[in-house]
Amino acid sequence: MAADSKVINGLYRRPAGSYYIRKTLMGRRMTISLSGISTEEAARQCLVGLELASLQGREGEWMDTMKKKRAPSTEIAAQKWIDHSRDVKKNSPSVIRAKLRTASSISPFVSNVLGSITLGQLEKWVEERNSKAGETTVFDDVKRIKHFFTHCVKRGWIARSPAENLASPRPSRKTQDRAHLASKSVLNSMTFSPKTEGVIAALWGSGLRISELGRVKEQDVHEEHLWVRCDSDDRTKSAKGRRVPIDRATRARLLFVSRFGFDAGEVRREMREECQRAGVQPTITPHVLRHTRASLWSDEGHSIAKIQAWLW
Repeated sequence: MAADSKVINGLYRRPAGSYYIRKTLMGRRMTISLSGISTEEAARQCLVGLELASLQGREGEWMDTMKKKRAPSTEIAAQKWIDHSRDVKKNSPSVIRAKLRTASSISPFVSNVLGSITLGQLEKWVEERNSKAGETTVFDDVKRIKHFFTHCVKRGWIARSPAENLASPRPSRKTQDRAHLASKSVLNSMTFSPKTEGVIAALWGSGLRISELGRVKEQDVHEEHLWVRCDSDDRTKSAKGRRVPIDRATRARLLFVSRFGFDAGEVRREMREECQRAGVQPTITPHVLRHTRASLWSDEGHSIAKIQAWLW
């Protein structure tokens, strides 16, 4: 096991890359960890600051200042980032769960000293994720990790994000791959209960999330558009409601669903079982109908900006 190396009198560097000061203060020998200090220059400045404080008899004040500036470990920093996302940014529970999964997946690959994490460690993590997860999952993971290190920089825990130049596979535009979308003729060939058939038609014509469809009221359904209510638990890009264009057939289906209601679990189960019976692969889900509606709007000539606004 490698020994600690001496930088200058009183300043030492551990093999893992962290620094500490060993000095006699207030009559006793003390070891002061410089947790979060990742460069020799910054560590030297800390030692100079301590020596000046000693000459002025202000060692205690210097120690208090260092405690405030000291960066937390990577594990603690990740937890603080998640707490900030939950309590300050008010992220939904699903987003918090996704951030927790990402933080857990990266922990075996990076140093627990926040300032010692390198781009190479992160690239090994991406390589491992590529071998186990799809490109869209890895892309989202890398995006979250970049947000995490940006948060650390803003808090002053590190000077620069090690993930700044981290590359990830760009997810293919699956909405351009017509093989994964739902075909109207395929849906018509299946046999669903009247309630599930109404839900499928409403989703097909509006592009709603199934959770949003469950909140549709009769007063939300107008002649040419649908007013979509917003809920804090939805993974929506905006905290505001939105208007979605609909045709007469979709309007009738929406009114039917709003009056009689439905169970989302039963709808998903019936769709899955019917796809298995008919030999349809991949399975058509409510979210596939949302992708399909986005592609149909694009085929109709609507701009990407409009489609994004309708799908918020």
